[in-house]
Amino acid sequence: MEIKMKIKLTHKTAIKSLICATLLTASQAQAALVDFSVNGTIGAAASGNSWGLEVGNLFTASGQFDDSIFTLDTDGSTKIFDFTSSTNNMTISFGNTVYTDEMDVFDGANMFLTASGVFDGISYLSDSLNPEFESTGFVGGPYDVTGTDYAGFVDGTWDAGSYTQVAAVPVPAAIWLFGSGLLGLAGIGRRKH
Repeated sequence: MEIKMKIKLTHKTAIKSLICATLLTASQAQAALVDFSVNGTIGAAASGNSWGLEVGNLFTASGQFDDSIFTLDTDGSTKIFDFTSSTNNMTISFGNTVYTDEMDVFDGANMFLTASGVFDGISYLSDSLNPEFESTGFVGGPYDVTGTDYAGFVDGTWDAGSYTQVAAVPVPAAIWLFGSGLLGLAGIGRRKH
């Protein structure tokens, strides 16, 4: 009798623990990593520039960010996603060069979305002086030590209409289904005794 009692208590404790773990996991699943991509177009380019780009060529920024971690600008109209965060990452493919978070002066760019989720730009400044790249105004080119721009510049703009992201997914239904299944099994087990 005493052994059966211990087994039942252990069984009940295990079921309660599984239910609690399921609910805790579900409540933490609200934040989502979002995959994104945005294109830009070269508007002006010196021949023989460092990136091998010509007028009309496309360039791309893509990566992943946590949609629950951002700051608002001073008037509250723009969300700023900081890519120095370890959960966020971005690469910018610009002609024959790929710029990463680590190459930014501040170890990661900032991406701007309006409060309604419309792409509003990327702030990125490479720490490499030859060629230097700055994504806000797309001023770029080889520089000498005095900062004088040589002839190898390019200029371009982001196309806000090309911005895409995989929508953040709320708590997966599978977690809730699993939890309700466990409760059902516990109820069936209780009826038999």
